[in-house]
Amino acid sequence: MYELKTTLQEPTGSGAFRGFSMSPDGKVIGARVEADGAVHAFVYDGASTRNIDVPASTHSIPSAVNAAGVVVVNADRTSDGVTRTYLTSGDGRFTDIGELEAGNVGVIGTSINKDGVVVGREVAGGTTTYGLTTAFIYTPGGGIATIPGAGFPSLASFVNDSGAVAGNRYDGRKNAGGGNVITLMPFVWSATQGIDTFPLLYDDGDPYYSDTGGFYTGTSSTAFVGSTVRRSPDGNFNIGWYWSAATGRVVMSGPFSVTPLAMSSAGAVVGYRQATRTDPGQGFVWTIDGGFRDVPLLPGYKAATPGVINGPGVMGGTATSDAISSLSSVLVATVWTSAEGPFDLNTRLRTPLPRLVAVLGIDDAGELLVQGESRGIYVLRPVN
Repeated sequence: MYELKTTLQEPTGSGAFRGFSMSPDGKVIGARVEADGAVHAFVYDGASTRNIDVPASTHSIPSAVNAAGVVVVNADRTSDGVTRTYLTSGDGRFTDIGELEAGNVGVIGTSINKDGVVVGREVAGGTTTYGLTTAFIYTPGGGIATIPGAGFPSLASFVNDSGAVAGNRYDGRKNAGGGNVITLMPFVWSATQGIDTFPLLYDDGDPYYSDTGGFYTGTSSTAFVGSTVRRSPDGNFNIGWYWSAATGRVVMSGPFSVTPLAMSSAGAVVGYRQATRTDPGQGFVWTIDGGFRDVPLLPGYKAATPGVINGPGVMGGTATSDAISSLSSVLVATVWTSAEGPFDLNTRLRTPLPRLVAVLGIDDAGELLVQGESRGIYVLRPVN
């Protein structure tokens, strides 16, 4: 059974939210979008909720929080609209991490580790193009710097507690017609090992019909997980991979398409895979030692995807009434445990709530971050 611990957003049916996520130790970050368009950031530390809006900004969005409670907040300055990255512990003080070059239009932090190291990307001046960015690393006491060997364009997605950085860099290739093809090659960098850029998994000569290099989707303290889009004349599909210093990159081979969505603090990966292009998809959990294990469907539902997993292996996500999600689909917040398999979270509530439609996060103590109908956001705790 579960009971309500706190309400982070009332089910008003209006407004919106951005960036809600839960850390393994139960911290929640997010942002509320008000009717006037202002975006207000906050952090919930398991006991109380604190506003972390950056002064002189109407748009503050948190992107990461570490075990020490330091939050990465990206905010648009009201003076010129330029995005800057700030660090705060929720005490009202904000540290601007700086910039690589003057004249840029944005510094965007994406990840922070236990030591306060931050990574992200700086957007080149005169453009808002996603690809025209430079990967950066910020260290407390050392300031902001480019990641050696990443070059331009590049971006950094995650930094783990071992100090390894996962990102992407452009390889500058052109397709058969001579046009640029944005192939963002995944890399891992560390201060001791330097940069390791992964080769394409598929290369058919014409870069347009190769893979896109890929992006990272999750991290644990020592590993990363990601996927690449395999482009072909017959259409596109995903290829998942896992990386650790001990294993290097390991391809998560599947019959057609594999899409990893998240990784636990223990290194287990959840997502969905498809046997054919029209297959609605099968939820899975994957480990480096055990490979794939299919996640069972909730009885009476035709599809389900686990989107989050905690260290002990409890998974959360959404079940849908239709094999292909549509406006008429019934969505149900679903939890999977090794003891019980899948269950509809709505049937396990001690506190009456609007119907819950998705599990957005789960910490290592089993507390859940969930979304209800009409945009309500709640934290639930397990009870006997």
